[in-house]
Amino acid sequence: MNPYTKQIIRVLTDARNPRNVIPMKAYMKNKFEYLGIKTPERRELTKPFLTKASLPVVDDLWQIIMELWEQPEREYQYFAQGLCAKYLHYVKKDWIDLYESLIIQKSWWDTVDYVAGTLVGDYFMKFPESIAPVTKKWMQSGNIWLQRSCILFQLNYKGGDAWYINIYSFQHSRP
Repeated sequence: MNPYTKQIIRVLTDARNPRNVIPMKAYMKNKFEYLGIKTPERRELTKPFLTKASLPVVDDLWQIIMELWEQPEREYQYFAQGLCAKYLHYVKKDWIDLYESLIIQKSWWDTVDYVAGTLVGDYFMKFPESIAPVTKKWMQSGNIWLQRSCILFQLNYKGGDAWYINIYSFQHSRP
């Protein structure tokens, strides 16, 4: 396990608050485990890890993100999303594979909406030639979370940047 991941796990585990676990789980229909750390506290605890001087090297990012995503408690996935957002200027073409993994693993609205709206949305702004092939693949996948992402990635687009998916054509086209 990457040392950066170990540090995040240690900091968040040490801040565990059992009193908050039950209501947090209930809010998410008991689909995920929680440490019981509310968002403002989690952000404050992890802020030092998101400073430019503390960020891991780009080459370690995928490993760290996936190690955090594999943790049972949801706070780790929330931190992983924020960490990904720190690297928006460094995105490479193959990062769509990472984003797809984040969408289909531990899928629920709280992570999918962020990944689609922020990470995938920014990705498609940088690589607009990928919009049609990726969204076509996702729409035909049968995965509701990938399909949802085909719409949500556009939410932060303004004016002429909008790119609307013709869902009907994807549903009725042949592979």
